[in-house]
Amino acid sequence: MPAASDITQDLDRAFWWIGGVCIVLLVGITVAMLILVFRYRRSRATTTSQVEGHRLLEAVWIVIPTAIVMWMFYVGYKGFTLIRTMPSEAMVVQVTGNQWAWSFHYPEEGLDSDRMVVPVGATVRCELTAPREDVIHSFYIPDFRVKEDALPGRSTQLWFKADREGTYDIFCAEFCGKDHAKMITTLRVVPEAAYRDWLRAEVAKKYEPLVFEAFVESDHPKFK
Repeated sequence: MPAASDITQDLDRAFWWIGGVCIVLLVGITVAMLILVFRYRRSRATTTSQVEGHRLLEAVWIVIPTAIVMWMFYVGYKGFTLIRTMPSEAMVVQVTGNQWAWSFHYPEEGLDSDRMVVPVGATVRCELTAPREDVIHSFYIPDFRVKEDALPGRSTQLWFKADREGTYDIFCAEFCGKDHAKMITTLRVVPEAAYRDWLRAEVAKKYEPLVFEAFVESDHPKFK
């Protein structure tokens, strides 16, 4: 799936570099093993020669794998540091995982929503939690390559930079019960003007006057 931000591209590059090196090593070692198996099989070599140590060869197969492993560690740790270092200035969205839905609270605006909407170009910090009597959920946005557990009675965090407009899926990546598969919502990244319009609409909806008929007449358009 395509990367949704520059940060996502950095993580993808680390994944492909490490994965590519692993594939090259797998193919190289397998080919070398097959060559040695066929070349030195018993039917061709009835006697075994005495093999002495070779310090240069031993140094090579110690130094090169160690260098590769250390390089992989550096690439992975660089990506890990990137996603675990929370930006000092970011838009805060409080995310709560319940069986079986996500809810979002915008503390600055005092709004609640069942979907996440953010302006394009924004750096967003999600503060995750779940009710104490609930279970562990895992907040996962595949297009941004971010995932973090929402723990009952505890607070965790993740962040992403929404620099591409679009609608992105949000899943729960931790099996949390009967309707786990239905715990899906969306993240909408919209222009700043559209985001302000959404905020005004949500505020208007929050303070909309109560209509008596909406509570007692099922055919009323705003029946609740």
